[in-house]
Amino acid sequence: GCGGCGGCGGCGGCGGGKGMGKGMPPKTKGYVTSFDPSTRLGVLSSPGVANEVHFYDGNGLNLSPGLEVAFVLNWLPDGSAQGKDVTIGPPMEQGHGGQMLAPQNMFDGAQVSATVKTFHDQKGYGFLAVPGNQQDVYFQRRDMDDGSSQLLNLLGGHGLVNCTAHLRLEALPDGRWHGRQVSIAEAGGNLYDGAALAGQVKSFFVDKGFGFINVPSAPVDLYFQSRDLAPDMQNKLQQMGPQSINGTVVWFRLQAQNDGRWHAREVCMAGDGNAVSSWSGDWGGGKGDGKGGMGDGYGKGGGKGPMMKAEKKIIPGAEIIGTLKVWSYEKGYGFIGAEGQQLDVYFQPYDLVESLKTQFDNAGAEACGIVPGVKMHFWLQLMPGTGRLRGRDVSIAPEGAPPSDASTVQSALNAAQAVHEADMAQHEAALAKSANAGILFDGAELHGSVKMFNPGHDNKGYGFINVEGDPTDLYFQTKDMRHEDQQKLFEGFQLQGQQVWFWLEMLDGGRTGKWRAHDVSLTSEGGKRPADYVGCGAGPDGPAAKRARVGDGGQGSDLSAFAQPGQRLQGAVKSFNGNFGFLTSAGLPSDVFFLKAELPAGTDGVAPGQNVEFELLIQEGGKLRAKTISLAGQLAPQLAQPPAPPPPPPPAPQMMPPPAQHMAPEMAPQMMP
Repeated sequence: GCGGCGGCGGCGGCGGGKGMGKGMPPKTKGYVTSFDPSTRLGVLSSPGVANEVHFYDGNGLNLSPGLEVAFVLNWLPDGSAQGKDVTIGPPMEQGHGGQMLAPQNMFDGAQVSATVKTFHDQKGYGFLAVPGNQQDVYFQRRDMDDGSSQLLNLLGGHGLVNCTAHLRLEALPDGRWHGRQVSIAEAGGNLYDGAALAGQVKSFFVDKGFGFINVPSAPVDLYFQSRDLAPDMQNKLQQMGPQSINGTVVWFRLQAQNDGRWHAREVCMAGDGNAVSSWSGDWGGGKGDGKGGMGDGYGKGGGKGPMMKAEKKIIPGAEIIGTLKVWSYEKGYGFIGAEGQQLDVYFQPYDLVESLKTQFDNAGAEACGIVPGVKMHFWLQLMPGTGRLRGRDVSIAPEGAPPSDASTVQSALNAAQAVHEADMAQHEAALAKSANAGILFDGAELHGSVKMFNPGHDNKGYGFINVEGDPTDLYFQTKDMRHEDQQKLFEGFQLQGQQVWFWLEMLDGGRTGKWRAHDVSLTSEGGKRPADYVGCGAGPDGPAAKRARVGDGGQGSDLSAFAQPGQRLQGAVKSFNGNFGFLTSAGLPSDVFFLKAELPAGTDGVAPGQNVEFELLIQEGGKLRAKTISLAGQLAPQLAQPPAPPPPPPPAPQMMPPPAQHMAPEMAPQMMP
């Protein structure tokens, strides 16, 4: 609960959650008595409820008499019964955060609903709880659809906790689960009466007393009035003026109006009302400007961020015939029912075949035969991110043509699903490439947070920095920091967890994957790469040393001659730290990495300069590695210890007098050389 919203009913926004008071009330079982697809109004019967229960479906459900549904029972002041949040199937058990989630089976490829348990903003991953299962499901930011990712920008990871997620399960070889195609319900991809949603106030007109909220995945901007503002929003309006409302991040309840429009109620701030990540403007395009209506489908929103374009596709094998259930003349969109599918197929005038669209533009929908009950011919497409059904190249089916049976519809849906999954995989790969490419390169100017820092003694402290979008730990020492920041450390400043700015040096020409941060600063004034720095070919394409190995004809472009099966090379130990080290060998363009396990059995270590023989292994990316190392008997000359200084010359020999004549020749003294 909000703890300070008073009359707003304890909106969970102020606490970062979506509690909205006491959460969603329990659902009641009922059966559809009647339903009008043109108005989306219907009547339910429910055991134990004597009155008829009237309801409005804003969800595009395919409802028919006798169908079992679950709904929230609401008694109006006049004594009549109203059904809210109607869903197909029996009532489900209450799960996390007040959401109504049933226990679900987990298997590879299963489509399940879960609640967000945790999400780590800096590391970009979190865990989901699936009702009825003890094992959590891991997911990354890149697994989220565009609207959910934008919601994360607004609320931060703590704001997603207890939100509802719809996802596809992927079983990993180690027995863990990975969530794919994660869609957060609170992002507004599926609008229904009573939904708890989060968004950002797009505009507020104080003189007219109304405004609009932009919700990441919603197809429209949602209308609200001054009286819908909770006390915290009212206080902000009175103390800071009407312009302060624009851009505020809010939670609210969605209410469906009888005319098919949407109204935001109980609008209260999410946290302090500020977006966690900076963002401005509309999410994507196509949002209407009307008072909460569905818009004309041709909105102006340009969007920001890595949005996946919803390109029109005519998919082979996805061709079917369905029945037009409703067409909104005012808003310019419709729904087509497909046999065996609970959700109807959405389409706009843009989706009509060219000849029918020309007639539509000139004479209108009714004159073209676009009326409820007519058979429509079209191709199915699943929309990116949300997976909602959309009709493409829609036309009036030939007279007498029957609607496609459930089997044909399922086959078409399978074809559309295959294309959708391929598109999403390609999009995820592009996001991964853009997220990882170019972040770390020699000479990069970056900022990140200090993961750990050991102050040490005598100015010999060291630590590691993490930057968003890459898990690599970046090493630095106290002496790599600016002098004024070093002084702060001497005064007891706690560096761990602080944001720092720095420039990056690639060590060992990129062979070891090690980095060092320089000019580490607590302000953005620091961290600037020296103008004369050359390094290893600074640039987002990586170091020149790495590029030379990819077959450019330079040194090291063909090392296969050194790595023939059974061939052994000679070299010498350059360094060894007790676990791994590096060798040098004539003819190779770089040092050769080796592990202690490759040394002869029983060998605890080797000294620099030790001669060795080894087999060469060329790894992916051109990196060199030694295996099956054997030791030679002497040190390599080029790496041997410097020779000892020559001994001092021996003293000059004393000359003996010439032998006496009487002395025998063999007794004469021998001359020293």
